[in-house]
Amino acid sequence: MNQVQVTASLIGMAYVLQQDHRCNEESCLWNLLNGRLDSSLVHLKSLFSTTFPHWNALCILWFIPEYYPGYTSNLSFYKQLFSDLSVCMTACDEGVVVLADWDAFQKIQSTLEVQLQKQHCSIGVGCAATTVEGLKRSYALARESDHFARQNDRWGLAFYQDYRLHSLLSFIPDSQLKTFLAENPLNVIIQWDQRYNTEYMNTIRAFLHCNGNIKQTASLLHVHKNTVFYRISKLREELGFDLSKSATVSLLTCFLILKEQQESNPEEI
Repeated sequence: MNQVQVTASLIGMAYVLQQDHRCNEESCLWNLLNGRLDSSLVHLKSLFSTTFPHWNALCILWFIPEYYPGYTSNLSFYKQLFSDLSVCMTACDEGVVVLADWDAFQKIQSTLEVQLQKQHCSIGVGCAATTVEGLKRSYALARESDHFARQNDRWGLAFYQDYRLHSLLSFIPDSQLKTFLAENPLNVIIQWDQRYNTEYMNTIRAFLHCNGNIKQTASLLHVHKNTVFYRISKLREELGFDLSKSATVSLLTCFLILKEQQESNPEEI
């Protein structure tokens, strides 16, 4: 690391040490993501060389700990998740930022997913990055992904690519959103369920959540897969919703996302 880079790193550290006790690399990460370091003066390979001596790409993970009465939280659970992974971790706003080696993270991805599902917790996952600007984008995407995962009560690892549609739909103005929701085809399904005591809405929600996987849908609903096939068939016969057509699935997915956003933020609609 040259003298300019050393100076930039120390400035970042000095700024944070007035407020807390972060180590050098944690301080640099905090300052980097909060615009306290000049990107043009920072060499990413050198900045986190202690934690990651050799890496092809880095990524940002983001989670928000839950706090309980008695000054306890699940922060220790999150920290334990990364016990076998070299990471740089620092508090930022209401959550915690985790800088990880992308390749190393992918190796423990399945283990993290299982543990998070068990504890009903989520972690937003940003994109792989090799530059300072890419790391900032990874941070923004990780936060956004975790937001949408929490909004939809989905646990586990929330990858940004799985929530692109959520992000796109969030840009619909409130004035237009009211009109869209008034014409929501899911309302027809909900009314049918109420009238005939069927389970079509829950089936559609689970089916879309499982990306059309019948076995996973049945498991989520705690029914036999033949029951899922039967309900899908009746949906087509009685209400005209053919889930074998991509256009129908896309339409219902969009309206389900809008419905869940409305339920999460009713005061904004």
